[in-house]
Amino acid sequence: MATSLSRTGRTLLFVAVAAAAAAAGAWLAAGLERTPPEPPRIAGTYLEGGRPMADFNLLDHSGAPFTPKRFEDNWTLLNFGFTYCPDVCPQTLSALAMVVERMGERATGDIEVAFISVDPERDTTEQLAGYVSFFHPRFTGVTGEMGEIRKLTGSLGIAHQRRDYGDSYTIDHSAAILLINPEGKLQALFTPPHQPAAIAEDIAAIRHHWERQ
Repeated sequence: MATSLSRTGRTLLFVAVAAAAAAAGAWLAAGLERTPPEPPRIAGTYLEGGRPMADFNLLDHSGAPFTPKRFEDNWTLLNFGFTYCPDVCPQTLSALAMVVERMGERATGDIEVAFISVDPERDTTEQLAGYVSFFHPRFTGVTGEMGEIRKLTGSLGIAHQRRDYGDSYTIDHSAAILLINPEGKLQALFTPPHQPAAIAEDIAAIRHHWERQ
């Protein structure tokens, strides 16, 4: 009888240990599932958590308001420049057009590309409409009061400075491409020289990471 009880006790102990081990395994697995995925490894600069930007009120090339609400629920690629730019802006917008083409229609369905002028004195909505459409029909030109533009550029770390030459002037400016996430935060930036294939791959990796969080 004592031997029978001993065997029964050992059986119950084994069952209890197995149950505890299973519970510990489930707890560990749940903990691993809650661990945030590693940040994507990209050629550009990834900003974990995103960087907020200032509030602003601008106009797109059709005359519609361009405010932080435009960033909600979609990804946005921003570039700053001016239509009289002789080389940097055309090169950057051409690169962005190739990024869009490389990603394909399905991948870019919820991605907007906005070219924001730092020369509102000359860059009217009409001027921008003709300019950005030359590079891609889906590109959006943006302008507005310089004070509003400075709010945005200042919060994003975009430098720009007017230089006068007699009766004319030019503007020195950053050529970075910025990626804004669906929460309206700066998620990544790509500095020159811009490689369309690398940028397209980076955006795909960032979006995959975003969906896993």
